[in-house]
Amino acid sequence: SSAEAAAPNRDVFMEARVEPQQGYIGEQFSYVLKLFYANALSGGAINVPNVAGVELNQVGKDLGYDTERGGRTYHVLERRYALVPQQAGQVGIPAASFQGNAVDPNDPNSFFGATDNVAASAPAVSIEVQAAPSDWGKNAWLPARDLTLTLDGWPAAQQQVRVGQPLNLTMTLQATGLSDDALPALSLSSLDGATVYPDKPVTHNQVDGHWTVGQREQAFAVVPERPGTLTIPATTLKWWNVLTDKMEVAQIPARSITVLPAIGGGTAQPVVPASTSSAAAAVNTPASVPA
Repeated sequence: SSAEAAAPNRDVFMEARVEPQQGYIGEQFSYVLKLFYANALSGGAINVPNVAGVELNQVGKDLGYDTERGGRTYHVLERRYALVPQQAGQVGIPAASFQGNAVDPNDPNSFFGATDNVAASAPAVSIEVQAAPSDWGKNAWLPARDLTLTLDGWPAAQQQVRVGQPLNLTMTLQATGLSDDALPALSLSSLDGATVYPDKPVTHNQVDGHWTVGQREQAFAVVPERPGTLTIPATTLKWWNVLTDKMEVAQIPARSITVLPAIGGGTAQPVVPASTSSAAAAVNTPASVPA
């Protein structure tokens, strides 16, 4: 490449790339900056310009390693960003820059702190951004590399469930390429024969290579109100797979369990877990994640 050809003539230079080259509004792109320097640096800073309509956040910690370009050895500082466009069209990322100080190995006074001012800039890059499909509807737009929706805590087949005794369930939504604040609220549909008490949601992000992995957890106490069969309907969530460029559906299948009468044959008072705020209202509305 032209950068590799010019490398032997420069003590400091930068490269930039963005992956993929095209995608969707709300999709995470990976923007990677590399700073190459032949001599030790005694200070400096990388400046990435703000771009209107683009969220740009560093992902993980800087990486440091050595490589060769044009037969010359360079130290490399690699910094990765999550780039999330908020508008369709061609989006340009102006040149990032570096300003710093490098130790001159040929300067006999360098031991005492003599340095040279150095500067470099990365090439500008651009991406093509598409809007969500016109027929997507009012559902949350979730362009991800992977997405899972699970429900934990359902009783085992041999476990007895009685009126008034809560089932403690946890629904988890996890998506690669989406941050936790892009994930929709989770809830259960109103149930025939039971009341649902939601706890406070828990969200967090982690890093998987170049990608942000967002997660949202929602705990529920489901309190049966009468004996018989209790059924939780299937919960579905459609999302856009940016790797296959197709819509997919994550689903929690419907589940049923037999509820026995309360011990003693009377009507038991519901036992609401302490973690559920006394001010929290029971769920009587359809799920935020379409069921």
